[in-house]
Amino acid sequence: MTLLSPRSLFFLAAICCAQLAMGQQQTANQPKPRPAPKTAHEMREEDRAHRDAVIAHFPPAAANAVSLFLDVPYIRDGREEHQIDIYVPKGTGPFPLVLIIHGGGWNAGDKAGAGLGMAMKLIPAGYVVASVNYRFLREAPFPAQIEDCFTALNWLRDHATAYKIDPNRVGVVGHSAGGHLTALLATTAGTPAFHRASSDCKPVQAAVVVSGVSDLRKEAGWGPKAFPLGKVYSEEAAALASPIHYVHAGLPPFMIVHGAKDPLVPVIQATLLADALKKVSADVTLRLVPGGDHGVMQPDGFDGAKTLFDRTLLGGEKTQSAQPQPAPSIAAVLQPFVDHHVLAGAVALVASKDKVLSLDAVGYSDLASKKPMPTDALCAIASMGKPIAATAMMMLVDENKVSLDDPVTKYLPEFGKQMVVCEKAADHVLLRKPQQPIRIRNLLNHTSGLLYLSPIEAPTYDSQPLSTRVRSYAMMPLQFEPGSKHLYSSAGINTAARIIEVVSNMPYEDFLEQRLFKPLGMKDTTFWPSEAQSSRLSVFYQANAAGNGLEPMLPPRFTYPLTDHNTRYPIPGSGLFSTAGDMAVFCQMILNGGIYHGKRYVSEAAVKQMTSKQTGAAIKVNYGFGWETGLESFGHGGYFRTFMRVYPKKNLIAIFMTQTATDWPGKEGKNVMPAFNTAIKSFASASRN
Repeated sequence: MTLLSPRSLFFLAAICCAQLAMGQQQTANQPKPRPAPKTAHEMREEDRAHRDAVIAHFPPAAANAVSLFLDVPYIRDGREEHQIDIYVPKGTGPFPLVLIIHGGGWNAGDKAGAGLGMAMKLIPAGYVVASVNYRFLREAPFPAQIEDCFTALNWLRDHATAYKIDPNRVGVVGHSAGGHLTALLATTAGTPAFHRASSDCKPVQAAVVVSGVSDLRKEAGWGPKAFPLGKVYSEEAAALASPIHYVHAGLPPFMIVHGAKDPLVPVIQATLLADALKKVSADVTLRLVPGGDHGVMQPDGFDGAKTLFDRTLLGGEKTQSAQPQPAPSIAAVLQPFVDHHVLAGAVALVASKDKVLSLDAVGYSDLASKKPMPTDALCAIASMGKPIAATAMMMLVDENKVSLDDPVTKYLPEFGKQMVVCEKAADHVLLRKPQQPIRIRNLLNHTSGLLYLSPIEAPTYDSQPLSTRVRSYAMMPLQFEPGSKHLYSSAGINTAARIIEVVSNMPYEDFLEQRLFKPLGMKDTTFWPSEAQSSRLSVFYQANAAGNGLEPMLPPRFTYPLTDHNTRYPIPGSGLFSTAGDMAVFCQMILNGGIYHGKRYVSEAAVKQMTSKQTGAAIKVNYGFGWETGLESFGHGGYFRTFMRVYPKKNLIAIFMTQTATDWPGKEGKNVMPAFNTAIKSFASASRN
């Protein structure tokens, strides 16, 4: 009995879903009359719909084992013929790439129909699988089809880091017309056969030709009536379109799979190619399937492909992985999301405790004007300001001016009459006096019982002075006894900032400027961007109504213009603007235990308290003082999808700056931050090497 691994079982279940979906579709179609011939677009749509239906029924484990990048343009002309599906296994990579070229007589078929089955076969073994579309003969004469395949492969290699591809381990496989194009690509890559299309493409490392045409000349069974690549037959045109014409020494290993009784492409097409390859001492394996017809792609083609690719592309994997890999470009990882209209632009920064290791900008700060995103782009960091507020409070704790166990009423007497909800129903709310007061620690770890904000802050957060807003919090009942639960609350952080004002006898914004921003050199961190800074302010975006792109928006939380000091007031918990560089400096100070460039800003003990769990054993949420905490890292995000994370054991800081006010649009939106996090892990591994 053969035992399958859990991962194999998951993918077997996914394949069963695919077969079940196909069976249901066939059963439903049996009683219907024969439909009119479908257009190429209709056939592509059917293949894509079937692919999406199968993916939707993936078992969770299978779905979690792969990242899907579907209908990605490799030529940005809006044509479905120039799209590619990419299936990337989870892990750091880089992985070998298998390019699939679909069949269909050069006039039908789609990447969606060809790619999914092969992906299920190869992804568990550690391959990136890409399935490519190309122009049909009815749209563009030969050699447009092979030129598109070369362009797609070059594009994949150019974006190797983004999709975790090892550009030096590439295999190609195709069935029928795709087998013909596979053989052409493998025999002409790196040669001038198709001018720059082929000469600019580095050779592949393996090729699998299934039921493919290798020789279009008359003596090979083709001729004027059967010539598939144009209306006018000529011996010269036939030769130029025949892979056998380009066979030469030094070609990669080939696997040729063909049905012995193929009625569409005679089996001699397989033997002719195999014989030609043997004559130049190429590594070639010929598999003739007894009784097999034209449709031998599954399982014979799949099995043949995996056998060859495992031998040629995975055989040197241990040696390759042992070599130090260069640190990846974070921009290359993010660029596909810009290309797919998921992300307008972003800045990504990686730093250690003492230097910036990588600073990349990708996309645009303004899509309408195509203004490139600068590395010093100014962004609203929203809740990333909460760790700053907590640090400011801990500076006062270090100076014994405040105690974490002090009741809020010691500094803000208006909280002395606050009530707590003890019973709540549709027709009534019962209040009582809380058993214990809110303490400063409760403000910093979101266990105060305060709501997120008060009604006077809706929808605009900054239209009232901080003291007025905090007074409104004292007038609202607490949602639970302080310290008993966790409820994320900007009101709590704003209240802490108001206590800082009372204790320091200066406005909160002045305290930050004098005690943190100016001495740290955080010159671009402010509640009020200047005119000069505003020129670097990224446009705010949100998902459009269709959910397939982005549109500009103005967040209602702010009063405009942002430069106006007279009508805008600071929002301590969510109102700062900053840059990746400034936030990296702040994180470096924290990573160094409260020290930056030899000056101590906050004690090491305070840093440890802030960045370790402070919510107590009874509360599952991991939150310190102002920081989200974890086993090996701590950090904080912001409403506009900004993000910072500190990895003390890895001596690494990651900053991500963008301005998107909703969930990322499209199916790929959920992959933005996982892709960024994966890139950071790869960066950490490369840095250690």
